[in-house]
Amino acid sequence: MRQWITALALAIATPVLAGPTRTPTAQPLTIGRTHVVVSAHLKGPRVLNVILPAGYKKEPEKSYPVLYVIDGGVEQDLLHVTGALHLGSVWGRSADAIVVGIETKNRRRELAGPTKDPEL
Repeated sequence: MRQWITALALAIATPVLAGPTRTPTAQPLTIGRTHVVVSAHLKGPRVLNVILPAGYKKEPEKSYPVLYVIDGGVEQDLLHVTGALHLGSVWGRSADAIVVGIETKNRRRELAGPTKDPEL
């Protein structure tokens, strides 16, 4: 019995092992575009990440809601918020939307506003 299982496993694996070998090439994973705009109010550049719905190119005239994500940098909340939105859309729990991630540089200054407390 053990020899039969070994022979079957080799028979199944042989075509895979005998096939041509290729070195896989890396491909970029592109889910959106990053734009840099200069903010006079914040006195410097701001990074905006824009992710369009999957069907956007097929129906560019269609209107979509826009979700603005604070802490929307690639290494902040952008990817998991976009992923959750996409899953909700696939499952029919939410609509497709355009996601605009606004990268936060200084959370205290940008999200809480000015203060007179020197410790803050």
